[in-house]
Amino acid sequence: MAGRGKHSVEETKKRIASQFDPIGFFGRIMRGEPVEIRSLDGEVIGYDKPDLPMRIACARELVKRSHPELAAAREDGTVPDVQVIFQTPVPLPPKAQALQLPEILEADDG
Repeated sequence: MAGRGKHSVEETKKRIASQFDPIGFFGRIMRGEPVEIRSLDGEVIGYDKPDLPMRIACARELVKRSHPELAAAREDGTVPDVQVIFQTPVPLPPKAQALQLPEILEADDG
């Protein structure tokens, strides 16, 4: 499949993989690790700690790419039964510990 513009899709993927680590970045956010905040010059000017909604959003993106079969709903509109285990070094409040994947999906408007 031909890419758009100067670079093919494969060339663009290789360039991104050689210069950046988007999967690692999403993984660090999902684990709740501090994320660097950089100036336009690329200088680190601070750190931010991802909140639970951001961590869940990153987990969704990673699951969509690592398990594409989970992204597709069945013909009847239901989602396959899946157990997702989030591991975190930070203790979660009891309500967050009881969250199950269908509740998260129902809350998602996107």
